[in-house]
This record gives sequence, structure tokens and C-alpha cells, in this order.
Amino acid sequence: MNTRLIALIRRRERLLVRAEAQRDELAGIVQQWRAPLAVVDRTMALGQTLKAHPLLLLIPLAVLVVLRPSRLIAWAGRGWMIWRFWRSWRSSPLVRWLNYAK
Repeated sequence: MNTRLIALIRRRERLLVRAEAQRDELAGIVQQWRAPLAVVDRTMALGQTLKAHPLLLLIPLAVLVVLRPSRLIAWAGRGWMIWRFWRSWRSSPLVRWLNYAK
């Protein structure tokens, strides 16, 4: 065979191996961004829904008027406390152990 042709075949093989390694690396990078981009997608979908149905924005205002601000502040405090408890529970060693035991 022609030496130039052999050199081209070897170069092509090296490039194919390199391209495969780059695809694997890119797949790892994309996997890391999958969850954050899903949050962005959901947020954008919510924004589009509110833009298409602006009356939905009146519901929180109506709740605020009916419940009075003082009650709303009390409920917000309770919600904050529940949220903090949930976050601390999810990061506790017991939950990690239970997930590992599955």
C-alpha cells in the first residue's frame, strides 16, 4: 500500500478515537446541566402560562385580601419553618443511609 494512504488511515483512526473521547466528555458535561436546565424550562413555561392567562395573577392578590396580611405573614412563617425542616431532613445522615440501603 501507499505510505501516504497508510498514514491517512492511521490519522483517521486517531481522530475517530479522539472524537469518541470528546463525545463522552460532552455527554458528562450535558448530564451535569440537565437538572438546572430543567428548572429553567419549568420557570419559562410558568412565565408563558402567566403571560397567556394574566387572570391567574389575581389569585394570589385575592388570597392576600381575604386572609389579611397578618395571617399571611403567620402562614409564611410556618411555611418557612416547614421548608427548613424538610431541607435539614433531606440532608441528614439517616436519609442518606436509608437511600443507600435501598
